[in-house]
Amino acid sequence: MKYYFNCTETRKIIGANKMIYPVPNHHPTRILDSHDFVYILEGSWSMGIELPNGEKQEMKVHPDTVVILPAWIRHFGIEKSTPDTQTLFFLASFKNGDGLVPSESPALQLDDLCIDVSGKPNAKLYFQKLLLAHLHKNDIQAFSWFLLLLCELQAAAAVMDPQTDFANKIKLIVDQHIEQGISNDDIAQKLGCNIKTAEKHFKRCFHTTIHQYLIEERIKKAGMYLEYFPEKTLREIADELHFSDEYHLSSQFKQKFGCSPLQYKKEKCFSSK
Repeated sequence: MKYYFNCTETRKIIGANKMIYPVPNHHPTRILDSHDFVYILEGSWSMGIELPNGEKQEMKVHPDTVVILPAWIRHFGIEKSTPDTQTLFFLASFKNGDGLVPSESPALQLDDLCIDVSGKPNAKLYFQKLLLAHLHKNDIQAFSWFLLLLCELQAAAAVMDPQTDFANKIKLIVDQHIEQGISNDDIAQKLGCNIKTAEKHFKRCFHTTIHQYLIEERIKKAGMYLEYFPEKTLREIADELHFSDEYHLSSQFKQKFGCSPLQYKKEKCFSSK
């Protein structure tokens, strides 16, 4: 992890609990003065962070993923959680010295904040032990479990299996071609593999197909155009994002946002006045 936690001082665990969301909920939009650690037990959730330089990054988290939402960095919900999502969470106090490792890149990446711990069963155990220690008001013990958890997360973040690395390369290619025409054949050719191999590794890592991911990202881009470039016609947006026509875009957009592009544009224009 590029984010460093000062381990030379005893850190207070401010709150900890297990949460169940029978009804889908958005993750709250907020900036905390403490670090928020979330372990996804069941379900999935889409959330994002806004870095100090204004850059926004989005992540969709699934079971056996630990999300770290650092103190003083704005985080927000993107899509509601799936029904019956279950999480463990705790809030750890901020200490002087917490932050980016000076020798590393100045910008956080999602791999630093969203960590797959499916191969690290101790991560869940340490999370549970920390919550139990906090429940019994044993601060020293809770801090000790926190340190062990950090070690486990560090080990999990440091290991990227070849299949995950391969899937991330596919995602990078797709992200670079949101506004360009690209097919699965093109992606496979760029990576020197067959289509089935690319699809298998991508779905294993991101829980969606390459085509579905590309469509979803183009729909998000369409929403950005409607909000920030209201002078663009729906036909122009559809052409730029390689939808067959504006009707195809409208259909996909409504599935994603629950309203038509024109309704979305009106709401955004009204709220900005």
